Amino acid sequence: MWTAEHIRDIVPVKRRKQYEDTYKKRKIDKFYERAAELQNLVRRETEWGEDLDLKFQKQHCAFYHKKKHLFGVHFQGHADPRFYVRMKKKRAGQLGKHCKFERYDADKGLALYPPRIAVEALHPIFRAAYHKQSGIPQPVEKKVVRSEAAEQARGLVPADRLGYYEKDYRHKIDDFYQGVAELLEVVREHQWEATLELKFLKHYCAFYLERNRVFGIQLQSGGRFCIWLTEEEAEALSDECPLEIYVPAWRCALYARGTKVKKLRPALEAAYKKRSEAPV
Repeated sequence: MWTAEHIRDIVPVKRRKQYEDTYKKRKIDKFYERAAELQNLVRRETEWGEDLDLKFQKQHCAFYHKKKHLFGVHFQGHADPRFYVRMKKKRAGQLGKHCKFERYDADKGLALYPPRIAVEALHPIFRAAYHKQSGIPQPVEKKVVRSEAAEQARGLVPADRLGYYEKDYRHKIDDFYQGVAELLEVVREHQWEATLELKFLKHYCAFYLERNRVFGIQLQSGGRFCIWLTEEEAEALSDECPLEIYVPAWRCALYARGTKVKKLRPALEAAYKKRSEAPV
């Protein structure tokens, strides 16, 4: 896994000095941290990750497909470094169902996203930028037939939240309902119903033990299971529960889309045990 230190080490010496002469250390560190998050996402992308090259420019770092500039991290004036995608404003607006851009730089053709947005939330937008610039058609996802358990999980979502989910996350909502159903099955099997409360928030759902989040599903990251463990705890369990990425901003471990809940049981149990004295 790439870290901010790894990114710093691959920045050309002259460019690194230029950054250090121009920006404050805190901002440079954040820039390297965001670049590492993006590098990790790109390297996990089996479809097109190996086609891209990372280059460091005066005000940004960017991934290129051949000579075509796709996306990257921008120093952005006095604000914190942020992710951006190079595409037309209209197209960036259409992709707002995944994440809305905060500002559009018409001169450079860049859609700039909020500085604290998680890199996973932008994955579909990065993918769309790649397919547009490479000329390779984007695969069409097959429609998922919703199971009875998933329909029951859908019925638990409050009406106002349901409308929001099915409008803003309609492309991943079926996987979300199925994931909720699978987590509910684990909760029932362990007889955790009396201690855990399922809540549906704007961008995720989570099972809470009192005020503490234990595990859930992060819609903003593409419908991935998320478990609230420390990075060290998640890494210690990674042989049994392969970790896709740890997100410091959320303080949780994310697992690859399509991961079966049965593979995550040790991590789910560890997260529950951490917040409860009850035996798992």
